[in-house]
Amino acid sequence: MPEHPEIGVASAVGIWLDLDRGACREAKVVTADDARAAAFVLTAEYRYWKQIIRKQLGPIAGIMQRKVALQGSLPIVVRFIRSAEALVEAATTVPTRFLDE
Repeated sequence: MPEHPEIGVASAVGIWLDLDRGACREAKVVTADDARAAAFVLTAEYRYWKQIIRKQLGPIAGIMQRKVALQGSLPIVVRFIRSAEALVEAATTVPTRFLDE
């Protein structure tokens, strides 16, 4: 996520997910530079991440609409579309407080 000092995000950050065969083994906040080192990177404006968490925008639809940028292989992401959808579904069950609300 790019920096947004107006809501308390002073520098760009990422969320690193260690995914293996359908399990999320670890999730952590990392610097933008560390995030860019991952095999797959999804980048979007804060407003689009909010839409994804609220189930208003699917991650694959976001990529196709160019609201979400993908660094990595699109064919691999598409091949595992059900996994991507399940990951978003799981994320939507976590109580979330958006910094701008």
